[in-house]
Amino acid sequence: MTKYKLSSQTLQHEGRTLYRIQALKDFGDVKAGDLGGWVESENNLSQRGLGWIYDEGKVSGKAWVSEDVKVFEDAEVSGSYIYGNTIVIDSKVSNYHLSNHLIIPSPEHPLYIIYRLKYPDLEVVFIPWQS
Repeated sequence: MTKYKLSSQTLQHEGRTLYRIQALKDFGDVKAGDLGGWVESENNLSQRGLGWIYDEGKVSGKAWVSEDVKVFEDAEVSGSYIYGNTIVIDSKVSNYHLSNHLIIPSPEHPLYIIYRLKYPDLEVVFIPWQS
């Protein structure tokens, strides 16, 4: 059984039509009927695992989000393969291949994002911000 469907709600974003996702079953902290973020197609978010796009998060283009990835707030993912336990919060991620990372905006370094989640410690590395 699939875990989500594309709802009839659409959003025009950077020349692309995105669709709000809606959960079809309970999984993780998502309940059947919950509305999630936005995808361009079902090719952007795996139907397997606990991964979900929350809030106004957007995943589009050739981006693929799978396994237990969580995309929050106004995060945007494009052209990237993100998997494992990655968490993306309010950041733009473009053209990266990431697994088990934490991606958040850095107020101290507005042109950079912080990433790399390494259990049990958080390893902090700076990479150029993708606009």
